[in-house]
Amino acid sequence: MPKSVYSAPKTHHAPLRCEYQKQERIGPTLFPFEAETPIHQNMLTGPFLTRLWRICGALLVATGTIMGALTAHLPDAHFAEGGRAIARSAMEMQMWQGLALVALGLGLTQRPNRLLLCGGCGVLLGTLLFCAGVYDTAFTGHHGSHIAPSGGSLLIASWLALAIGWMRRA
Repeated sequence: MPKSVYSAPKTHHAPLRCEYQKQERIGPTLFPFEAETPIHQNMLTGPFLTRLWRICGALLVATGTIMGALTAHLPDAHFAEGGRAIARSAMEMQMWQGLALVALGLGLTQRPNRLLLCGGCGVLLGTLLFCAGVYDTAFTGHHGSHIAPSGGSLLIASWLALAIGWMRRA
C-alpha cells in the first residue's frame, strides 16, 4: 500500500521567540494597569473610576449638547406627541448629571471610600438608563417598560449614597 502523498516540508528555522518587553509610558493612559496585577483589582480603584467618571461625564455633556441641538431644530414629525418637551427634559438631566460626574471625578482625588465609589458608578449607570428610556419615549412614543424609572431610582439612591459617604468621611 502506498504511503501518504503529503509530507510536511522539513525546515531548519530557528524557533520563534516571543518576549514581552515592558515599554515606558509617554503620557497618561485610560487603563493604567500593570501586566502582573489582575484586571479586576485595578478597575475597582479610585483612580480608575474617577478618571472614567471624568471621561464619561464629558461624553455625556457632549452628547447632551448634540441632543439639545436636535430637540431645537428637528421637525415635529420626528417626535412623538409632546416628545420635544420630553426630550428637552432628558437632555437637561443628562447635562446636569454629566457635569456632576466631571465634578465627582475631579473632587475625589483622595482615596474615596466604597460608598462614594458605588455612588459615582450609580450616577453614571442611572443617567444612562434614565436618559435612554426618556429619549426612547420622546422619539417613538412607546414607554420603554421600566428603564427610565429604574434609572431615576438608581440616580436617587446613588446621590443618597454619595451624601452618606461624604458624611462618614467628615
